[in-house]
Amino acid sequence: MVPSKDVASRMREAARALLAVLEPEQVRLLRAVPGSLDAPELREWTYLPGPRPGLSTEGLDDGQREVVDVLLATAHSAAGAELVRGAIEVERHRRGLMGSRGADRYWVRLLGDPDGDEPWGWRMNGHHLAVHVLVTSAGIRVTPHFVGSEPARVGSGPRAGHRLLGPEEDLARRLITSLHGTARASAVFAATPPDDILTRADPFADPDLLPEGLAYDRMAPGHRGTGSCWSAWCAAISTARPRRTPRSAGPRPWPAG
Repeated sequence: MVPSKDVASRMREAARALLAVLEPEQVRLLRAVPGSLDAPELREWTYLPGPRPGLSTEGLDDGQREVVDVLLATAHSAAGAELVRGAIEVERHRRGLMGSRGADRYWVRLLGDPDGDEPWGWRMNGHHLAVHVLVTSAGIRVTPHFVGSEPARVGSGPRAGHRLLGPEEDLARRLITSLHGTARASAVFAATPPDDILTRADPFADPDLLPEGLAYDRMAPGHRGTGSCWSAWCAAISTARPRRTPRSAGPRPWPAG
């Protein structure tokens, strides 16, 4: 968590704008949250399909959806906002392949009072998209944060061949193929990839489920630059996001927000 008054101010303005364009029942759904930000249910999240608590974007008109997009953009850099929009577009493509061409299905929640002095936050969740924001006087936390793509490569339509996470995937493959000997043995923990993310949607990643990986300080100097997948991902997040130096080429714990 780092200080970021400008980002917090933009988020506050976007939250106010969203409240201003919603109908009373929509506001009720948006604010239908526990009485405390410490409530256990707020540590539950998933990137899988299915309904969530909150206000569904499915019933929003174009003007309301534009305001939601503005709020979503406040938690990201320009590149990050484009990445999030891309995840939504890929999800539309996936649903179209399955014969479902209705409106986007994501859920927005407003936690606390953006005009008050106490901590407040918001989140937007849906299939392969999970954005969680907590704003306090000490700064802003934007974890857990998840952007996924299914399919990894769009196979048909106007954007055939598009790979939403292609740069990150290529960077990781370039790193792995450049490793040799014990370094590669440490980084590659299984001959076949797991069926899903190892920690699923746990609020806190269980270290016992995570392979040790290749420590950053054990990488050759030439590999450290190639191994900056963490830095590449951080570049997609707003300046609210702390910039950390990766210590391992393996998965990292990611605390809940």
